[in-house]
Amino acid sequence: MHVGSIVFERQAKTAPEEYAQQYTRMPVLLSVLMSAYESVCLLAHRKELRELLKDGKRGDEKAFFALLQIDRTVVECDWAQKMIRKAQLTANKQFFKRMAKAISTDPLENAKIYGLASIVILLFWKLCLYRLNHRQLIDFLNACGINVQYSDDAFRKFVSRLILPDKKKNIPPFYSTGIE
Repeated sequence: MHVGSIVFERQAKTAPEEYAQQYTRMPVLLSVLMSAYESVCLLAHRKELRELLKDGKRGDEKAFFALLQIDRTVVECDWAQKMIRKAQLTANKQFFKRMAKAISTDPLENAKIYGLASIVILLFWKLCLYRLNHRQLIDFLNACGINVQYSDDAFRKFVSRLILPDKKKNIPPFYSTGIE
């Protein structure tokens, strides 16, 4: 995705008339694809895509591997190639083992148990879901057709981990009043 956006940007600068005629609908397609990547990123890593990109450009290997799980073409970025070259020149076998694992791992592998519940909770938490107690949240998800089959305590822990209070982003914390 990143490489594609760079190519489109270069074409727009060199021949703006041709670019406008050829790619008038491309930004819509790119925005749909980027929102899908953003959703997967939030669900799998609980970070925004731009945060991972910023951290990866600074040399954070964990962010690079997280991006690699979502979009394999990230290895074509200059900063990623520098990171790979550095690991290659220093014979860092652990880096390449983690890279291979990131490439072969499904980004949503860990989120499959509560995948649909995670999407609904993350999307609507700031709007209104933070006001619900534990029992009301389960009832809401069941009313949406999302069957919560696991124990109440396990679900409470899941929501508490999913919604970590973040003062920078104004995410309200999960206040569970217990089973009522």
